[in-house]
Amino acid sequence: MQLTWNVVPNPEEVIIQLDTSEEQQIQQGNIPEWLTKKHVLNLVNERPGFFIVKTGISDSNEALQRTVYEKICLLLGRLNTRYGAFYDVKDYGGDYRESRIPVSQTHDTTGFHTDSSALNYYPKYVGLLCIRPALSGGESLLANALDFLEYAERLMPECSALLKIPVIRDIVTPGTEFSMENLRANRFPVLNDESEIPVFRYMRYWIERGHEKAEIPLPEAYIEALNELDKFLNKPENQFRYAMESGDMLIFNNTILLHNRTAFTNPPESKKERLMVRTWIDAF
Repeated sequence: MQLTWNVVPNPEEVIIQLDTSEEQQIQQGNIPEWLTKKHVLNLVNERPGFFIVKTGISDSNEALQRTVYEKICLLLGRLNTRYGAFYDVKDYGGDYRESRIPVSQTHDTTGFHTDSSALNYYPKYVGLLCIRPALSGGESLLANALDFLEYAERLMPECSALLKIPVIRDIVTPGTEFSMENLRANRFPVLNDESEIPVFRYMRYWIERGHEKAEIPLPEAYIEALNELDKFLNKPENQFRYAMESGDMLIFNNTILLHNRTAFTNPPESKKERLMVRTWIDAF
């Protein structure tokens, strides 16, 4: 089973184009014969680890967009409800540096990360539906954590060894009450390679914020390991970039792929603001 990219996938490898008749089939609860559970699970559990569905449905038919999206998400597993099964991702005007809110509730770039900062929970897959793109910016980016692992183990094995050390994360994901005791217990590694397929769980900001609040400084060697990881992820040649259009759906493996978005600007009219719908999907 190949999970590394080595070369970033081409859009042709990952885009599934639905025609009008197929959209109508899905709306009626009938999945096209070729769009099977096995097919989409292969896409997210092997290389490339993600896929994009282009529907061509405009935001004037948002209800249909959401219906088709739900049907496709349900092919992959159970929908998690910590944020609600379908969580609107938009700029609420807050600042994650001043409040304990997800970066997804702002217009800022998120930095490469995996979803969930909770010790005992992370979604296997993450789905995003684009209702409306931004006026400018807001591109979706993906990078393969296993490509970094292969690179690090070949050239700097001390780096991958450091990432196996449990570190604190700030408590942001719903389900855990904030306290100093809970914060210090909310500790797990960026890289867990105890299973056949390694699991990556990363968002640098919540690691640094968690250690700052817990008053436990991160070792300099660990900070340098994070610098090497970020340096790899931020190289354009290691990124898949895609500007989602209204009706597009992106679904990816949250344990081996890290995602990011560029900062964005909304138009002056509030009804035209960037709106994505995020879904956390637990494996069957």
